[in-house]
Amino acid sequence: MKKIDIKNNLKSALEKSTPDCFYKINNGAYVNEIDFNIEDIKKSKKKISNFNMKYAFAFSACLLIMIIGFSTYYVPVNDIYIDVNPSIEIKTNMFDKVIVVNAKNDDGTSIVNSVDVKNKDIETAIDDIMNEMISQGYIKSELTDNAILISVNAKSEEQAKEISDSIDKSVNNNLNENNISAVVMKQELNSMKDLQALSKETGVSVGKLQFIQKMIDKNNEKTDASSLYNLKIKELLAFAEKNKISTEDLVDEIEEIINNMDDDDDDNDGDDNYHKNKIDNVKDKNNKNNKNDKIDKNDKGKDKKEDNKKDKNDDKDDFIDDSDDDEKDEKDKKEVKKEDKQNEKEIKKKDHENKKSEQKDNNKDKENEDNDHEKDDDENEDDND
Repeated sequence: MKKIDIKNNLKSALEKSTPDCFYKINNGAYVNEIDFNIEDIKKSKKKISNFNMKYAFAFSACLLIMIIGFSTYYVPVNDIYIDVNPSIEIKTNMFDKVIVVNAKNDDGTSIVNSVDVKNKDIETAIDDIMNEMISQGYIKSELTDNAILISVNAKSEEQAKEISDSIDKSVNNNLNENNISAVVMKQELNSMKDLQALSKETGVSVGKLQFIQKMIDKNNEKTDASSLYNLKIKELLAFAEKNKISTEDLVDEIEEIINNMDDDDDDNDGDDNYHKNKIDNVKDKNNKNNKNDKIDKNDKGKDKKEDNKKDKNDDKDDFIDDSDDDEKDEKDKKEVKKEDKQNEKEIKKKDHENKKSEQKDNNKDKENEDNDHEKDDDENEDDND
């Protein structure tokens, strides 16, 4: 087949395959169909755009909530300071979760580097810190002068009290579990801005600074505060005792935790010889109110003893009365028995007498009968004669 023939065949095939609709387009037959399709496309686009907007808004809201929640979680609300010799600063959020932990001295650094308490609740965090202090020997079961200072700053006094009590509970449980005795002091922090500024200068915790400041005020400012900055809490208590400063005037609450210990333990180091007197002496010495309380307690004790003596005497009297009653009962019983015996004897006697009289009567009757018989015999004899 020639090229010309091929071209002609292709042309004719193409012409036959193409629809002849010019006259329809020219007359507007397809206009409505085209318009209808365009409207459908517009509606579908509108639906898709509305659907996407709803989801976009929901996603944006969720993202905003997450951002706000995340930022709120890491906002510090409460400041807590634990001082033994290690001084540790803890910051918690509105959910009472630990978000910041800072060491305020070298001993504190060794503790903070050994525990991971971030994002834990405050009680668990305190328990972990206490265990580490015990493990590293800052708190010892064989010592009688362990001392712990808990300081809290919160938005309100009620909240500070609540946090302080929660921490105190955790500390007490830990001490009891480990059989450790200690003085536990609690205080609410005041004038935070001034104390924080001084803390940055000195490197001493805010809680310890307030404790020292109150001690100096009570000591009529005879001591330079800087000389006390490096002392342990138990050494500060020894200083207060030496200078006749009542520790109850320095903090909001003071509590002594006493567990079993050996009084004759001589293994303490030189630093551990501070505050050798009993823990309750730290709390009560030079405190008039406590002396009065002791006098009252002694009076109460005397009254109790007298009451006990009275009770014992009453019991004794009751016992004596009971024994007297028993003796009386026994006497009465004996008397009743005697009477019964006598009655029996009398009855027997009467019976015997009655029997005797009956016998007599019988004998008389017999005699009479015999006499009658004799008479009859005599009479018969007379008749025979």
